[in-house]
Amino acid sequence: MRLLTYVLVALACLPATFAQKFYELEPINYSKSEAEDAIADYFSNPENLEAWKSEGDKGYLTNFLEAFNIPTASQVLVFSKTFAARGPRDAQDRSLFELQMNGRMLRYPFSYLIYSDTFNNMPPEALNYLWAEIERILEPTERREGYEGLSRRNKIAIKEILLETHPSAKKYW
Repeated sequence: MRLLTYVLVALACLPATFAQKFYELEPINYSKSEAEDAIADYFSNPENLEAWKSEGDKGYLTNFLEAFNIPTASQVLVFSKTFAARGPRDAQDRSLFELQMNGRMLRYPFSYLIYSDTFNNMPPEALNYLWAEIERILEPTERREGYEGLSRRNKIAIKEILLETHPSAKKYW
């Protein structure tokens, strides 16, 4: 019990001691100090600015990442995590926003744009037709021309995801 008391007292005093150390430092005078901005420095070089504008063979983003030694793979990981977090998920934690990034971009071969306002604000006649067509395409036992690559397993998963995450799916199916 005593040990716990000592640890708690030490932890309580830590912030004050830590803050005191920085309190003694000279204040930073931002209005008179030179900014340290690696990106501004990069673009102040006319060659870098020109390379950025022309894009080159790799594109501007790749050139920029290389200039700052940022691994491209890390950006793919950031994008895939943030993108996947946007979409609704079903009870099995599946989403049409999931990325696969190996061969095919989307985990489930069905567009997440079905959640968009553009899709949902189409005229009722168009929505009736599209939802009926989607239901026919996602029928697990049917092989429709143009959709041969859509596996039975994916058809079932996509339909289950839509039924749980899209407000209109239940209305039309």
